[in-house]
Amino acid sequence: AKELAEEIPESLYLHPIKSPFAINPLDLPKTENRDHAVTIAIDILLSIFKEVLRLMESAVNVKYLLQVLLRFFYSKTDSPTMKDLYEAVLLLRKGVLAIDINDDVWREQVEALKKLKTQTIIAALSRLEPYAHDSLLISLTSQTTLDMEKILSPGSITIFSIPKADLGENLSRLIASTVVMKLWFEVLARARLGKERTPVFLIIDEFQFVADLPIIDTILSEARKYGLHLVIAHQHTGQLSDELLQSIMTNCGVKIVFSVGGQDIK
Repeated sequence: AKELAEEIPESLYLHPIKSPFAINPLDLPKTENRDHAVTIAIDILLSIFKEVLRLMESAVNVKYLLQVLLRFFYSKTDSPTMKDLYEAVLLLRKGVLAIDINDDVWREQVEALKKLKTQTIIAALSRLEPYAHDSLLISLTSQTTLDMEKILSPGSITIFSIPKADLGENLSRLIASTVVMKLWFEVLARARLGKERTPVFLIIDEFQFVADLPIIDTILSEARKYGLHLVIAHQHTGQLSDELLQSIMTNCGVKIVFSVGGQDIK
């Protein structure tokens, strides 16, 4: 990434430590209607919990908890953070969460939250904990410093360096997944607002690192109509699930194969 940035002086080079950037995944999306934006934002949060934080589809109580709290935060601000959510869940567990809204429906929902099982609270806390205590992750998700419109504009080149050597495997995967999902949601927003769908190319090296995001299959099958195109690179097909490999073979119009071995020969 660094060598590419040096070869392309007009590019924007981003590294979590050496050239810091930040993406708040909970920024209220751009829509023509605020209530609609809140609905989309909640859907994005639940997608993050499912895709990145591996929340099971059956965890309905955790989803309810997140929906109620996030709707409350959006009544106060357009940019709540994951740390805000963690602190609210923690207060709820201690029984001291106070939501200052004079509304009977809100009061009923807060009372319902207080009756949730400890297991539900801990499931949410365990997934939010890094966002509240890892100083690097806090700085990376507390605000959005990237101009996404500029990044999506024709001729713009942005290079993300997310090395495991500097960040560790879990944190680098978390950041890489956030970048991929943020870009996907931005091209959806662009279409939603009726803006021109100029081509955007997302090039992912070491693709297997984010290949387990379920949303990748959706992107592969639907991204083209939103003007998003993928270039993905990895070492061998055994790094991918059979379902994802089938999706790649079906949706990728151009395939470049270098030296192969093992099952890949067939």
